[in-house]
Amino acid sequence: MASHRQLVGLALRQQHVANILVIGFKEFSPYFALDGSCPDELRQQVLTDCVQRLKTATRHYARQQQAWIRRFTQQCGIQVYAASVTDPDGSCALVHAFLYDLPIPTPTLSSHDTALTHVDIDSWQRLVCDVCNRTLNGTVEWTCHLKSRAHRKRQAKLRRLQQHDTEQR
Repeated sequence: MASHRQLVGLALRQQHVANILVIGFKEFSPYFALDGSCPDELRQQVLTDCVQRLKTATRHYARQQQAWIRRFTQQCGIQVYAASVTDPDGSCALVHAFLYDLPIPTPTLSSHDTALTHVDIDSWQRLVCDVCNRTLNGTVEWTCHLKSRAHRKRQAKLRRLQQHDTEQR
């Protein structure tokens, strides 16, 4: 059976790092690539740098997740509750209220106790932009799309083409 270091070395040599989709592997690949003859000071410096890159990547990933959850819950009206690791009693109280049909507190998404804005699912519509040939879900996406640079450019181009056609007739 191959050791962890041998497997990592094989992945690095064959450049399969992009295929390994775990948080931390890509950030620690320089450390894994060090050989045994590397001085301890350099090894420690590379390790410190890898830890910093891991922390940065983790924060970035967490921000992406929060943005996705916020967008998804606001558009679909799904309730999301923030669970704090520093307050396990609050999480237990929430589960207890859910299991025993007790009143559940207002859902919060962030640690700042910001209540979510709910959108009624019945008010959802599928909207089609004829200019861009895109299908959009709901008025939030539709409004954002109409304000987008790509939509405005396509709309202006379409107007120019229509003007050109009318001038030629």
